[in-house]
Amino acid sequence: MAPQNKQIFFYTLFKWLLLVASYAFLAYKLITFKQYPELASEWVKAWSTQLFSLVLVLALLPFNWLLETYKWKFLVRKLETLSLRNAFKSVMIGNTTAFFTPNRLGEFPGRTIGLQKGNKLQGMAIGVLGSLSQTLTIMLFGIPTAWILFFFNKSSLYQTTNYYVLVLIFTSLLCAYFFLPQLCRVLKNKQLFRRIENLMHTLSQFSYADLTGILLLSIVRYVIFCTQFYFLLHFFGIHIEPLFGAIGIAANYLFITFAPSMAFSEGAVRASVAILTIGVFTPNTVGIALTGLFIWLINFVLPMFIGSLFLGRKK
Repeated sequence: MAPQNKQIFFYTLFKWLLLVASYAFLAYKLITFKQYPELASEWVKAWSTQLFSLVLVLALLPFNWLLETYKWKFLVRKLETLSLRNAFKSVMIGNTTAFFTPNRLGEFPGRTIGLQKGNKLQGMAIGVLGSLSQTLTIMLFGIPTAWILFFFNKSSLYQTTNYYVLVLIFTSLLCAYFFLPQLCRVLKNKQLFRRIENLMHTLSQFSYADLTGILLLSIVRYVIFCTQFYFLLHFFGIHIEPLFGAIGIAANYLFITFAPSMAFSEGAVRASVAILTIGVFTPNTVGIALTGLFIWLINFVLPMFIGSLFLGRKK
């Protein structure tokens, strides 16, 4: 078998194994889910009284996807020009390849499937940069709100040392984010980095204006998925003040970001974390858990399905 044919064969085999495994894991989680009676009861109640809230959640979904698509298109323009359609496909495929990997690390190589062969390594590095901007956004809003949440509710989870550590991590990541291109400009011609000279060159092309723009896109997207979460709480009959909702939701996303998990099990993690944070303001743990589960289904499992269709058609 010719080398090129071997490469095509193994790529096709990997692609189909990935799709089969994705659906097998999802089926397993659905089969072993034990709270179907509670889910059905809450769903019927919510459907009859709070349908408009669900409509708002779904109406915001395209804006969530569009922002992430545009951010990816904006990031990779340093390598090649992607149409909005192809950028969207890359983002969806990234959701599929992230399904089995710890903390979604498989998303980065998945997104580069649509890039030219020589741009894949640089594409993964750019993907990490984009992901870092979203993590910084979550920390920016999550650290102060988590401090407020646990300090004023005298939670045993509150420890000043923990927040000093989080602030230190945030400051370090923020400096790394904004100074990485400048560092790459200095190091790219050094002998030690010659093997990854192209990667260093790509990262060095980002200006402060570029990085600020990416961060602003991440902030807007963050506001959108937090708003989705708030409307979904309403859908399941949880009515809390917007300020309290903002505190609980921001803290919720902070803990989810740093909780070690596999994407296919993230629904359970999100439900548990949501009870920990939103449960401070309401005793309706079933509604909170369902909100955490459904926001995962809407914002991650649904894109995973769409991405699997694109991946299945990819040659």
